[in-house]
Amino acid sequence: MSPSPTNLLQQFQSRGLNFIVVQSLPTFQFKKNEREQDKTISVECAICLGEFEEGEWLKHLPHCSHSFHVSCIGTWFQSHSNCPLCRSFVHHHILQCSVASHTLLQPLRREDFERVQR
Repeated sequence: MSPSPTNLLQQFQSRGLNFIVVQSLPTFQFKKNEREQDKTISVECAICLGEFEEGEWLKHLPHCSHSFHVSCIGTWFQSHSNCPLCRSFVHHHILQCSVASHTLLQPLRREDFERVQR
């Protein structure tokens, strides 16, 4: 019996996010004066519920614009692949590439190199 689409989705979500994708997410230092100018920046981490302190490093999820402590979101992404606040999936251009990455990393053969030089 094949797994249902719901079971497949749950399996995918429970695997976590690729470490390379997590590392590529934007990181910034929290500054209270920027928060006062831009009211869309949250003042607390939705994972640990702690308030962001001046100078703390945060990870920003570009797709949904939510931010979290670096260590909190790192732990979250070990077993999840979505935003802990709005549940939107974290996408990255590495994962959306239409060509397999191993194809891009294959070394040129001698005949390929000679063909390129002509």
